[in-house]
Amino acid sequence: MKKGVLLIAFGGPRDREEVEAFLEELKGKPPEREVLQEVLQKYEAIGGSPFYAILDRIVEGIRRKLRGVEVVCGFLYGRPKVEEALSDLESRGAIEVLLFPLWPYRSYLVKEALVRAEKRADELILLWRIPEPWFIHQDYVRLWATRIKEGMLRFGKALLLFTAHSVPYEGAAEYLADLKGILDALRPFFPQVPFKLAFHSFRQGWVGPGLKEALKEAKSEGHERVIVVPIGFLCDHLETLYDLDVELKEEAEALGISMERVPCLNASEDFLNFLVRRIYEAL
Repeated sequence: MKKGVLLIAFGGPRDREEVEAFLEELKGKPPEREVLQEVLQKYEAIGGSPFYAILDRIVEGIRRKLRGVEVVCGFLYGRPKVEEALSDLESRGAIEVLLFPLWPYRSYLVKEALVRAEKRADELILLWRIPEPWFIHQDYVRLWATRIKEGMLRFGKALLLFTAHSVPYEGAAEYLADLKGILDALRPFFPQVPFKLAFHSFRQGWVGPGLKEALKEAKSEGHERVIVVPIGFLCDHLETLYDLDVELKEEAEALGISMERVPCLNASEDFLNFLVRRIYEAL
């Protein structure tokens, strides 16, 4: 039976023309003018997001390494939707499908994506399966450990500030447990280095501390050098390229903190090899 892989990602606008529609879909109502302008300015400041280009390289890399397996990407927000991507796989002759979230950590978004994907797969009479969690797989941990060590070689020893997207406190237990798991798995590589975890898009009722709050805490604790590790994000996009590289960098400079950022995994060859091994084992 022909096999297929659905890579599931959050999604986002492909260009500035899609920003308004994306925000409306995300929030369930048209965005306020001020919010729309703020997001547009952020996209313009980074020259547009490379997110979809990175995902295209990931898809092509997996196709190249897993010949004969159909590979597509579907999104919670934006196009193609997970349902549309599954229809595409079915039209290509796939019968057995692996539903592979490009989120290593469990969250309500992953659950929503899988529920939608499973429902559509059942409607299309596809045989589907889900891979085992891989957020503390030794090879995944080493991907990040390698990048952190490279950052420390360039920048020197510093506080490691890990960042991930915030979520509502309600239902956050698994997500926080998984983040704790990856940090605990990384600690043996850096036994004498202090760790701190902070969250993007922090707000009332959501998991904190926020990015700027964590940076101020670091300053009050006497840290003058910080290496930021976007552990919650596999690919660069607005939240790494603007929230970290622009906003947090400015905050660090204002506080007198020297800041360096570790790159995301993106479509790097070692990450592609990791994904291919996980997919091959799960198919």
